[in-house]
Amino acid sequence: MSKNISRDAARATTFGSKILACIWPRHQWFEVALLLALLQIFFGVGEPTVSAAPYAQNQDAPRVAEVTLLTPQVARFEKFEAMFQVETAAKYLNLPYDANPPPGIAPGQGVSVDVLFSADDWKTTIVQPAFFFQPVKFAPTTRRNYLLPEGAPSWRARWAPQTAGIWQFRIRVQDRNGTTVYPANDALAFRVTENAQQGADANALPASHHGFLRVSAQDARYFEFQDGAPFIGLGYNVQKYRVQEIDALFREWEQNGLNFARMWLSSAGINGAQERPWQVARRDEFGGNLNELYDWKTTFADEPLSYRLDEKLPCMFGYFGESPIAVKPNTTYSITLHVKLTNVIPLPNATSAGLTVMEGGWPSKGCAGINSLPLVIPRVGTTDWYTTTGTLTTRADQSFLDFLYIILQNTASGRANIDSIALTERDDPMQINLLRRGRASSHLYFDSVNAAKWDAIIASAEQHGVYLKLVIDEKNDWIRNILQADGTFGQRDNNNFYAAPNTAVRWLQEAWWRYVIARWGYSTAIHSFEFINEGDPYNGNHYRAAAAMARYFDANDSARHMVTTSMWHSFPATRFWNNPEFQAIDYADLHAYTINNIDSDTAEFPAANLETRRQFVHSGSRALRIPAVQEMNLPLTPRGLALDEPGEWVIRYWLRAKDFKSDCEANSQGSMLRVRWMLDDGAFYGGAEGVVPAAANGKDFLCTTPDGTFAWREFSSQQNRVGQTVPLEQRLVITDTRPHELMLYLQNAKGARGEAWIDDVQIISPSGKRVPTLGTFEPRNFTQDTAWFTAAYSLLRGVTSPVGVHKPLVRGEAGLNNSDFPDGLFQVNQDQQGVWLHNFVWGQINSGGMYDLLWWGEYMIEDNPSKGRNGNLFSVFARFADFMRDIPLNNGAYRDANA
Repeated sequence: MSKNISRDAARATTFGSKILACIWPRHQWFEVALLLALLQIFFGVGEPTVSAAPYAQNQDAPRVAEVTLLTPQVARFEKFEAMFQVETAAKYLNLPYDANPPPGIAPGQGVSVDVLFSADDWKTTIVQPAFFFQPVKFAPTTRRNYLLPEGAPSWRARWAPQTAGIWQFRIRVQDRNGTTVYPANDALAFRVTENAQQGADANALPASHHGFLRVSAQDARYFEFQDGAPFIGLGYNVQKYRVQEIDALFREWEQNGLNFARMWLSSAGINGAQERPWQVARRDEFGGNLNELYDWKTTFADEPLSYRLDEKLPCMFGYFGESPIAVKPNTTYSITLHVKLTNVIPLPNATSAGLTVMEGGWPSKGCAGINSLPLVIPRVGTTDWYTTTGTLTTRADQSFLDFLYIILQNTASGRANIDSIALTERDDPMQINLLRRGRASSHLYFDSVNAAKWDAIIASAEQHGVYLKLVIDEKNDWIRNILQADGTFGQRDNNNFYAAPNTAVRWLQEAWWRYVIARWGYSTAIHSFEFINEGDPYNGNHYRAAAAMARYFDANDSARHMVTTSMWHSFPATRFWNNPEFQAIDYADLHAYTINNIDSDTAEFPAANLETRRQFVHSGSRALRIPAVQEMNLPLTPRGLALDEPGEWVIRYWLRAKDFKSDCEANSQGSMLRVRWMLDDGAFYGGAEGVVPAAANGKDFLCTTPDGTFAWREFSSQQNRVGQTVPLEQRLVITDTRPHELMLYLQNAKGARGEAWIDDVQIISPSGKRVPTLGTFEPRNFTQDTAWFTAAYSLLRGVTSPVGVHKPLVRGEAGLNNSDFPDGLFQVNQDQQGVWLHNFVWGQINSGGMYDLLWWGEYMIEDNPSKGRNGNLFSVFARFADFMRDIPLNNGAYRDANA
């Protein structure tokens, strides 16, 4: 965007800079700011600027002007913000400059705008990306977000300084015409104070002044702030997207001690094709595959994609939901399409046929029955690319458009390819497009309207002391799933999204990460960024892509926000969370509901096999009964148990039998009822395995367990069935510190008669720690015991477990459901006092340290009479928050009481 600086403005800013250079060592910042403001008034300049010089002299290089400090003085960890104009040759203002991008990305079409900060006279420099900013008018309504792009765009720099003092900054711009540093021979400056209330008690400061969140330096179970204050995270998944509704919720959270929310920034569709505002209606049915809109074979110039309408998919329409198209009342708008027609044939005797634009209500099949007049002249036939324009005028009471249709009306066949769609205010000199996805190539630009909405959401979190775990991307984004490694479009594959380095998709992901850092990286209210929601748990490409994001933030985010990802099932601790290759991931994430038992990989034993008679139970209240004739090969442990402590691990259990007989192979004696252990998927895949009790000769296809009748006996992986020590190579020994995955299976085969009972299956680490929660067969129903629902996962998967992770653990999704009610067990709302929630929240006081974020909070915690929830349950959190306040769990001194 090119803008000229007036002569008077140039005189004012240059004169002001000279005075600033003279008086800086002797005067405080507010005196200098006042002097500059007076100079601006004296020379009749409208908006005060702190520009040290006009545009650079090289007319071919990018140019910078009209630098305005929106925050000439800030406190540590508060938002510094500056706005300025950039004149650039770039086509895509959201994308960085790259002279040699990977195939699929046009070279030299972007622009890199960075702000360089220094507090030590440029001995060291912090580089913060800037972003292209479109002002958006926000006016909350009762049901929908009113988001209207309005006003001249600019560039913005946002950043949170972490040390007090005088900071200098420069702006660096690079595009295909060269690089400009502004000011060329000088620097701009601002002051950073220690805090917003000089001299105030640090404990009384807003939470943001504790700094950014990080993993505790003393205790890897917990998060802490930069000043060492603990983070006691309480909250749940927030699935609201109306700004005023979120702000009201966060205000209530603040009053009740809730401070940890997981939200989906990805749902805004800012950076790709997911969550598009356009919908489709097939001719033969309502709805259709949104991805059918895309065409990469017929496009304009160097645009990679167009929207395609044809006889099967004759229309696209938008927008519905919480953010429809906002407009001004009594205003005339222009609608402009850039389009190409191919053999569009009208229906016989149609009075109005062809490609057009209409405004109407909810559609039927094929968008039939729209009774409004065409807004642009319908056209048929075959054309080259052409531009067509029409107008519409809003009513006096109208703040939103009805559905806007782009439609092949009354046509029998043919195709329309649409390069761009624009809705602009007719008298707007900037001609700002009000449509959020006016081009099909949505992977090449970011939606400024929804980005502005998230500005407001994050600002609300900052105001109310809420910390956001933000999911920032969508694994099923259509464009990045069909964009192949060679830069062409082709078959959809999630592995295209889990992109390798030097591919177009990885390049686009890095451009998005850069934008996220530029726009929101300043915020202390962001707990962390989550790569995607529920990626493939056993896909190495997912691992590598998530770790690449973590490394990118390490290198480019001066706030060093934490990064993680999440899985749709299982917990790959060995392959991912504890794998040194992916150590850049800051904390582990788990999704598990009550329907999953302890993990979806663990067997659900039939109720008929659960033994309650006291003489047949070794400890507790239940054991597992195994009839000899019942063959088994059932997992006793979930996947992802990570063994990385060197030394011998011991598997042991207790067994009793009554007249148990088996038909053994090779004349061996005994039975095949035993526990098999498999390390790293077993011998077939290069790991190791064995049975308990072991065969003295290592031949585990033989019967190794005694038969007959015997009382409770302990069996161990160190010994055979008669108590003799087996060779070391047959035992479970770890000789390095790499994580190894352990699985246990209960096996029984070739049984003839009798029955047996097994209980207390244990895994013991070399240091003598027993793996918790597993192998007891106790009836701990998670729905009935919500304290155990949180404690069991925390104790098994958390840092204190010998098979757990070595970093904080957040259960990003937890919920109450069962096989009859997989979408939520809302019957718990009959418990109006929230005893289940009380137990769940207070159950988090355990040595595992897991942070737990419930799903369905809108229905089970907030006031929601439609689901039977009358009044909210925030007071449950308030009591816990009051109890935990000022307890420094993160100091490394807290140990399990073993009570």
